[in-house]
Amino acid sequence: MSLTPRTGQLVKNQKPEQTNNALVIDSGASGGVVQIVKRTSGLQAPIMLLNGHQGEIFTIRFNPSGQHIASGSFDRNILLWNTYGDCQNYGLLKGHNGAIMELQWSRDSSKIFSCATDKTIGVWDVVTGTRIKKFKGHTSFVNSVCAARRGNEILVSGSDDGTIKIWDLRQKEAVETFNHQYQITSVCFSEAGDMVFASSLDNDISVWDLRKKVISYVLKGHQDTISGMKLSPDGSYLLSNGMDDTGAPHGFEKNLIKPAWSSDGSQIAAGSSDRTVVIWDVSSRRILYKLPGHKGSVNEVDFHPKEPIMLIPLVLLENPRGIPNNLMSYVNQVVQGRLPFVNIYGNDTADGTAALRKLKTKPGCVAYNLVTGVGYSVLQIIKAMSRAYDMCDGILLQASNTSNTSQPTICRITMIETREDYVYLAKLAEQAERYEGEGW
Repeated sequence: MSLTPRTGQLVKNQKPEQTNNALVIDSGASGGVVQIVKRTSGLQAPIMLLNGHQGEIFTIRFNPSGQHIASGSFDRNILLWNTYGDCQNYGLLKGHNGAIMELQWSRDSSKIFSCATDKTIGVWDVVTGTRIKKFKGHTSFVNSVCAARRGNEILVSGSDDGTIKIWDLRQKEAVETFNHQYQITSVCFSEAGDMVFASSLDNDISVWDLRKKVISYVLKGHQDTISGMKLSPDGSYLLSNGMDDTGAPHGFEKNLIKPAWSSDGSQIAAGSSDRTVVIWDVSSRRILYKLPGHKGSVNEVDFHPKEPIMLIPLVLLENPRGIPNNLMSYVNQVVQGRLPFVNIYGNDTADGTAALRKLKTKPGCVAYNLVTGVGYSVLQIIKAMSRAYDMCDGILLQASNTSNTSQPTICRITMIETREDYVYLAKLAEQAERYEGEGW
C-alpha cells in the first residue's frame, strides 16, 4: 500500500507473487518484504468471506470432497459455493417456504437434503438446481434431517410435532414413524444405519432400533434441551450440545446450535450465543481456541474434510444502499468492488475526537458511543481491514459522510485457516462498533 503525493490517495500495488509455502507481502515502491504469512491450506486467502444470504444462517456444510459448500438461512434459500478460488456463489436452491433448519450433502455430492419450518423435507439435484423430492408428513416445524452413512440412501427427520420419520428416496410417503411425547430437536443415524438417535425437550437422547421399532436405550445427562448431535467420523462416539451450557452457551434465543467433529475425530467445535466459536481437543477435553468477534449467535460450524479450514456463519458489517455514511461500511463496499477507492482528507485523527471537540465548544448532556475510549484512526481501520481480508497489497479508499438508508445487517460466511487470522477479523468486528460517533 502506498500514498500518492499529489492526491493523498492510497493506491493499489500489484499483487506479489505467491510461493508454495508462503504469501509474500510487498511494501510498495521500496520492494521490501514486510511480512511472510505461512499458508496452511489451499484457500486463496487465509480468510475468505462469502456474501449472499439476507437472513440469519442456521446451517452450513462442506461437501464430502471439501470442494463445495452449502448454506441454509432464514431467507428460505440454500446457496452453493466453491471452496477454492474466489469462492464463487454458483448455485441458488429455492422452493422452501420457511427457514432452512438443517441440510446435508449426499455421499456422492450429487444431492442435498434439507428440512425447514414449512414442515417439509427437500431433496435437491445439485447439478440442475431443482428440487426432485418434497417429503410431506410432518405437521409442524422440521428441525433436523440426517442421511444414513451406509446401505440404501434413507433419511431420518425430527419435528416439533413429536415424530421421527424415516424416508426412502424411492418412496413417496414416510416408511416409518416413531412418536415421542415431546418435540424432537435433533436426529442422527448410527454408523450401521440400524439405529436412530433422537433428542427432545425432555433433555434425553432416545435410541430407536429400526428393526424392532422400539427404544433400545436412553442416554441421560443433559440438564436442559439438547440442541444438536453429531456422530464421530468412525461412528464410535455421539457428540451432543445442550442448552445447559455443557458445550457452549445458549442465550435467550434458544437457537438449535449444532456441534461438529474434525475429519480425524481429534477435535470438536460448536458455536454459541455469546458470539464465539469454541474448539476442544477430544483426548484432553481442553479448550484449544475460543474465537470471538461475531455479531450474533453462531448456529453451526463445520470442519473441512481434508484441510485445516473451518466454516463459520458470520454476521459482520452493514451493507447500505448507495454511498455508506460510516467508514466500516464504506471500506466493506470497496473490498466488495462496489466502490473504487477511499480518499483520506485532512489529518489522520483517531475516532472520538469530533465528539470530544463538540463537548468542549457546546457543553451539555449528550451521549456518544466511544466504547472503551481508545480512539482508532482512519488509517488504522484501513490497515486492520486490509489484513483481515488478506489485501495487504493495498486498498483504494475514500471517506464520505453522505447519508443513505441502510438495509438490515447482511449475513456472511467466513473460512479461516488459523486462530491468528481470526483475531484480525475479531478486532475488525469490534472496531466497527466504534464508528457510531459524530460525522459517520
